Amino acid sequence: MKKFLILLILPAFLLVIGSCDHRRESDLLQREEAVKARELEFEEKEADYKSLLKMRDSLLTAKVRAKTNDMVTDAPILPDSLAQSWNSKMVCRESNCGTYVIGDQRTEIWKFTSDSAGSYANVISNNKLLRRYTINYSSDKIFLESTGDSISERKARVDIVLDDIRKDIMKGTQKIKGEKDCTTTFSVELTPSQKK
Repeated sequence: MKKFLILLILPAFLLVIGSCDHRRESDLLQREEAVKARELEFEEKEADYKSLLKMRDSLLTAKVRAKTNDMVTDAPILPDSLAQSWNSKMVCRESNCGTYVIGDQRTEIWKFTSDSAGSYANVISNNKLLRRYTINYSSDKIFLESTGDSISERKARVDIVLDDIRKDIMKGTQKIKGEKDCTTTFSVELTPSQKK
């Protein structure tokens, strides 16, 4: 009789265990589907976020252009009067950096060029490229900004505004922001190099 009861109970027990395994497998499948759905949702949100970042950046760029009197930043070709080599004379006017003293003078050659990627000024001293600037200009000002490349040994942000522009001379100001927020200001005077 006991054997008979065991034979009756055993299939029922196996059926219960099998249904539990099936339920666990079903739960696992549902959880996997939920994880996949969350991953897709996350990917969509990430794509939206990247799209919003691009839109924000383009709006900021448009705002900067509006603030700088509609600078011509998309035109890769410099006017003929600028696209040449210039002799520079710079004099330190103020400094709270240990590397510069008021009255320090520097002379360099600035070569203004442009290509399909934009307009640039290469600064040359002793036949060595010291720094490269990107050029943006409006009708009455030229803005030069250091490109952040590894040409110069010292890491500093250099911004130049040339706001007195004539055919034979350009004048303006160079600001250098160095480490520990030290700032140096140079007056800048550019004259065309003698053509050989």
